[in-house]
Parts: sequence; structure tokens; C-alpha cells
Amino acid sequence: MTLLIFARNYFLKETKTGTEILEKRNGRKFSVKDLIKPYTGSYKYLFQHPVALITVIANVIFYVYYIIGTNNSLYFAPYFIDGLGLDPAVISLLGAFYSAGMLFAMIIINPLMQKLNIFVSLIAGTIVNITGLILLVVIPGKSLTAAIIAVIMTSVGFGILKSVMDAALAITTEGKARAGIYSISNLLSSVLGMLAAGMAGILYPVNPGSVYIMSAIMLFVVVLCFVIVLLWERKNVKAKQR
Repeated sequence: MTLLIFARNYFLKETKTGTEILEKRNGRKFSVKDLIKPYTGSYKYLFQHPVALITVIANVIFYVYYIIGTNNSLYFAPYFIDGLGLDPAVISLLGAFYSAGMLFAMIIINPLMQKLNIFVSLIAGTIVNITGLILLVVIPGKSLTAAIIAVIMTSVGFGILKSVMDAALAITTEGKARAGIYSISNLLSSVLGMLAAGMAGILYPVNPGSVYIMSAIMLFVVVLCFVIVLLWERKNVKAKQR
């Protein structure tokens, strides 16, 4: 990781906004106000730009889901054993199908969806993901074929979402506020992710499927967020055309 940090420092170039900030700080001592200022500016920006605020909410919820409901979750492998009664020997096969589904979405589906509005793509990806999560809960136990279908649906939806989620945050924010907004989003998703993981730890022994029910509910909120953004955008376009 240390070598990676040095390599990034060497190859990456500062953004225009970052260069302006560094020039203003040149010759001036760092203070606590410098640490807080980007966040206060970002909060003001979010409340002045509702689309950005809604996109941040969706981004935070998505990364909470990332912690408990994807193949990165500690519950991914145990669920197929505890919840679906599958043989532990086949779990690695399901992991391979999950990776293949993500790869298919990123290489094939996402390029085809570039002509669509980014929020339409996000809504489509979220719906596919939710469908896969619901299948994981309702499919019959000990059915490897059904588990593979559910995993592929989930991973394809996740592959679409993961590719464009951060891009949505980028296009709805601008200027100096953007860095602070990304920091706020990361902080909130980490804190809420810990709380969600704790809740999942309580519910999982009672009902293993509760992890994916929670995940589906979170993604449903994400869909609502992007539907609101899409309607807001279309309303603004119509207002400008008048």
C-alpha cells in the first residue's frame, strides 16, 4: 500500500480545483477552519441543489447495501449453506457466476446503455438487482440452478449500478463542493454500513434471508431517489422549453 501511495503521487495530477486551493494556501499556516470549510460549503451546496442531495442519499444507501448484500458481504457464502441448504463445495461456483455477471454488465451492457440518460440506467440496474435479491429469498432450497439464476440477476444489476453510481454523483455536483460531498457520502455510508451490519448480525440467525430483504428495501429507496431525480430533470427541461 505504501508503494501504491508513492506511485499514485508520482503519476496522478492535481485537479484544477485542487490547484486553486493549494495556491491560496501557499505560505499560509493550516488551521482547523481549513479542515471544516470544505464540509460547510458542501452542506450549503447540497441544500441549494436538491438533485445533488437526492443523489448523495442514493449513493450512501447503495454503499450500505454494498457492505451487507453483495459478494463482498460476510453473509454471501454462509447464506447459500444456511438459507438454501446447498453443499459448501459448490459455493465457489456461485462466486464465479457472480463475478461473471458483473463482468458481463460492465463490458457488454453498460456500453450499450451509454446513449440512455444515466438515471434511467441506474433505475434499470437497480430493478434488475432487486429482482435477483427477491429470487435469492424465495427460490426453493437445495436448488443450485435457481441459485445460479438469482446470483446472475443480482450480479448483473450490481455491475450496472457500480459502474455508474459514482458518475451520477460527479455529474450532479461541481466545483469546490464536490470533494467535500464525496467525503460526506463516504463517511455516512461507513457509519450507516456499520449499523446495518450490526442489525444483519442480529437478524441473520433468526432468518438468513433477512439480509437480502434488508438489501432489497434499501435498493427500493435508491430506485425512488432516481425516479425523483429523473422527474425533476424532465420538469426543468419542460420549464426551459416554455
